[in-house]
Amino acid sequence: MCTARKTIVLPCELSQLDRLRQFVTEVCGTLHADAHVAAQLNLVLEEVFVNIINYAYPQAEVGSTELTATCGSDDSVVFTVVDTGMAFDPTQVAEADVTLDAASRPVGGLGIHIVRHMVDELRYRREQGRNVLTLKKKINKIKTR
Repeated sequence: MCTARKTIVLPCELSQLDRLRQFVTEVCGTLHADAHVAAQLNLVLEEVFVNIINYAYPQAEVGSTELTATCGSDDSVVFTVVDTGMAFDPTQVAEADVTLDAASRPVGGLGIHIVRHMVDELRYRREQGRNVLTLKKKINKIKTR
């Protein structure tokens, strides 16, 4: 059973995207996740982080985001994303209508759509003034000989 746990705290600034990607890539490497899963997780966590940067804090305030990765007991990885920004539950956002063409579709919602469809489980809770978003993804492991 895997007991790996890794945490990083990032200032909510776009300049931190490379550190985020490096963190996710290292976690995926440690867990022997295949390249497809690693790419999906990088996209999902980048989307979540950028949304926190753009919407969680008032304009003049730079908050921070804590990201923790743990192994699931079922060949999965669980990322927990915590911030102290304004309360926002992405699980309550209506599904985006991706059947509409871009000109007819309302602005927003596609990032959450991507996140929902690239992870196996998405949970949210507001706890002690913090947004706690949990994302679980089954890992396709790299085949070793």
